[in-house]
Formats: sequence, C-alpha cells, structure tokens
Amino acid sequence: MEGLPTKDQLIKRNIQVGQNCSFCWAGIESHEHLFFIYPFSSSIWGKVSSLCSQGGGGPTTIQSAIAWLASSACADDMLDMVPKLAFCATVHYIWWERNRRLFENKVRTHDQIVEAIRLDVSIKCAAFSISVIQNPRNQFLADKWGLRVDWKTITQKTCAWFRPPANMTVLHCDGSLTVDRASYGGIICDATGAAIMAFVGNGDNNSVLSMELYAILRGVSFCVQNSQLQVSIRSDSKLAVDILNGVVSCPWNMQTLRDRISSIFHHLQRKEIKHVWREINQPADFIASMDTGDGEVIIYPPDFPPELVELIKNDYDRKVYFRNL
Repeated sequence: MEGLPTKDQLIKRNIQVGQNCSFCWAGIESHEHLFFIYPFSSSIWGKVSSLCSQGGGGPTTIQSAIAWLASSACADDMLDMVPKLAFCATVHYIWWERNRRLFENKVRTHDQIVEAIRLDVSIKCAAFSISVIQNPRNQFLADKWGLRVDWKTITQKTCAWFRPPANMTVLHCDGSLTVDRASYGGIICDATGAAIMAFVGNGDNNSVLSMELYAILRGVSFCVQNSQLQVSIRSDSKLAVDILNGVVSCPWNMQTLRDRISSIFHHLQRKEIKHVWREINQPADFIASMDTGDGEVIIYPPDFPPELVELIKNDYDRKVYFRNL
C-alpha cells in the first residue's frame, strides 16, 4: 500500500502535481487520508469489516488495518483467506476508484465498490475447495460472502507424550516468530520424559521454518556434544519434519541449513524424526518463546521456571490432550 504513488509521494519525488485529495479535493492526498481518513474510504472499510466479523468497526489507520487483518484472520483454517482477500481487494478498489475519478472523470458509490469487493473475493474463493468446521464464525463468513463450503464433521482424537524406542534420547524442538523477534528452542529428555537440559536463542531470519530447522540443528548438536547419539527428534512443524525425511523438496533458501543438519546427522548412531501435535510439544514451544536476551542460553532443570516444570511434569505423567480434527 505504501508504495502506491499518492500525490504526497509524487511531490517528494519532485513531480509537480497538486496535493489535494482526488476524492475530497480538500485534504492532502496521503496514504492515511486517501485510504482511511476520508469518509468515503472509511465507510467502505466499515462495510467490508462488517462482512468479515460480527463486531468492531473498520480500520482507521495503516497500523490499525494490519491489526484488523491479524484479528480477523486468526482461526487457522481455509476461511482465513477471506479477510486477507477482502483487505487486498479493498485497497485495490479504493485506489482504482481514485484513478477513475482522476483520469476518467467517472464516479461510483461506495455501495457499488463494496459489491465489487464482495464479488471479487467470492470469485477468488470459488477456485478453492473449502472444507472447514461449521461454527458461528465460519457460518457468518460463508453467508456474508456467498461461499460454497463443505462443512467438516468434527472428530476428536487424544494424544499424550510417548516413549521413544529403547535407549533413545528425546529432542523436542520449536521455532517462534513475533513482530520483533525470531527465536528457537528445545528440550532434551531421557526415555522416561525426564528433562536433561533446554536451550533457547535468537535468530536472524524472519521465517518460522528457518527457526524450526535451526532448533533441530542446535538440539542435535547438543546431543552429539553430550554423547547422546541415539535421538528421537520431535517437532510440531510437519513441513520441517517432511523436509528432513525427504518427503518434500526443501525451499532453495533453506537448503544450506538443511545440509548443515544432514551433516550433523552423520554423527548419530540412530535417529528418527517425528511430527507431533502442538499439545505434546508445549515445553519446547514455551522455551522457544522465552526472551533471554541476545545469544544462546542453556538451561538446566534446577533453573527451569515453574510454568515449564509443570508442562514437563504433564508430559512425564502422560497427560492426555484432546484435539479436534
């Protein structure tokens, strides 16, 4: 959005144009004014927001638009694409309307633009076979946007921490990515689930996959250093597990990291790489999200925070978790 050549941006590039907004001809045409402050645009955002969620108004600034998108697309299912597509379509059609008025002297009402956005999103969604759980949020989106949805039947499965094959050490790994921090972490346990050590560090690559893979690299390195050469490696990143098991191709920008992991695997006498659900990877998830400052930190059980001790105990006691599929 910020790359669009609004008049204030053109003036900064020494291009001689009038600075008045192409909609109201009063305010200075900036991204904030054109897309959010001017009532015509804000009314479009309000209507689009009402199609995406049952509460709250539309965004009023670029930052609030990002926050609105994050809160509207947080269910981790296929219908998350609806607010994302709506966001892109809204920016596109507001900009298009600005150009129509400026260069073609043509005008559409905000209701016409909202309908164009709704149709645009519906057509794009029609290209996908959408299968999601039927809940109030998903039913609302399907009804408002006129989407064809295959409603899933909810099945519930149980999961619990499980022992590795005989004589193997267990390595749980995870990566974390927030707005201002990329990090990795993991925990090494014996075959009963008792913790041996944990590690956490900051990364310099803003990719969850890279942090997931780097956590495995560091965890296996610690195992090798401590002569734990038979390792059951567990991660809740199916993509990372599939890459290391050779099930899927590795992205080109992760190949160097994958090769480093493959190289250290040669030091192991036996290994297995397993995908586990998040419910039984909670200690690694907790560790990866710990902010310990710069660098990498090794933590031993006497120094574990109480929350981590409780999570490890749940695994040790084989606490059963329920997961909807």
